[in-house]
Amino acid sequence: GIKGNVFTYNARIQVALASSTTEAYDSVQGHLSKAEKEAIKLIDELISDPTLQPDRYTINLALIPFLHAQRRDEIWHLLEKFYHSNMSSNNVKIITSGFEAFLNTLVKHGEVDFAREIFESFLLPEPMRKIRVIESKPKQRMQLSNEVKVMKLEATSYSTKDQQQQPPYGALKRPSPSTRHFNILLGGYSKSYQSALLRSKNAIFQDVNGTSNKNTLNF
Repeated sequence: GIKGNVFTYNARIQVALASSTTEAYDSVQGHLSKAEKEAIKLIDELISDPTLQPDRYTINLALIPFLHAQRRDEIWHLLEKFYHSNMSSNNVKIITSGFEAFLNTLVKHGEVDFAREIFESFLLPEPMRKIRVIESKPKQRMQLSNEVKVMKLEATSYSTKDQQQQPPYGALKRPSPSTRHFNILLGGYSKSYQSALLRSKNAIFQDVNGTSNKNTLNF
């Protein structure tokens, strides 16, 4: 048969993930959906072919299936290879647009903490990476509120002067995070905070309602 290229594989992976199926990813048991299994099979084929190179579209399609399959280390490997190969070619725009897509995909699927890890690892200059004050742990309401404040502070403090002073990558300047990168993360944490707040309100309502019903029965 005719050998496919990276564009062919990307199209097939996208079709596989978009295929209609009643089976979805089981977040409790960790069972992959049929669509994710098929997509991972195609991604593995592409990666194992020495004549093909996964591009930013491949990586973006692989993010969620690989996370669900507990293959986080392989995601890091793909991201590092993508970053370094484009840095050596001085394709800064491809890097920034690629990571914008990656962050957006992760946040869309509720993987906000992992999105921030990636953001800090590849887009923040070294001095700012050392100001991490909140670790990637399950967030309570106050923690999430603080996280949004910290992200806003970082976005504000990252001025043009900071960007000019960052150390170069070899002879090349390290890609700078854009406002869009910060806004994606801010939106993700804000959404998570609102969801946590709603869950807390529902839990309080159920507790109050349950206590009220119990008192009525006892009466």
